[in-house]
Amino acid sequence: MKARNSVPLAIGDRVRERPKVPDLIVRLNSPSYQTVARIASDRRYGTVVGITTKKSKTGAACKYIIVQWDRSGSPSVHASGRLEKAPD
Repeated sequence: MKARNSVPLAIGDRVRERPKVPDLIVRLNSPSYQTVARIASDRRYGTVVGITTKKSKTGAACKYIIVQWDRSGSPSVHASGRLEKAPD
């Protein structure tokens, strides 16, 4: 099985969050669709400052990325499948 994040991330890479799917939250004809779509399409951009591996409760090794977001004061840890390399 091929991993979803096929481009390996390294320290110093620019990353962004993968897009969220707004149609699972509300229907297209809902009055609040535009508001939810705007929130869901807003992506954060940041820089990779570290890579770590943690074990899941079943014992499998899972890769986590430590990201310093552009408008955030401290880095945060995210699953590698949640991030993608930002286009240049």
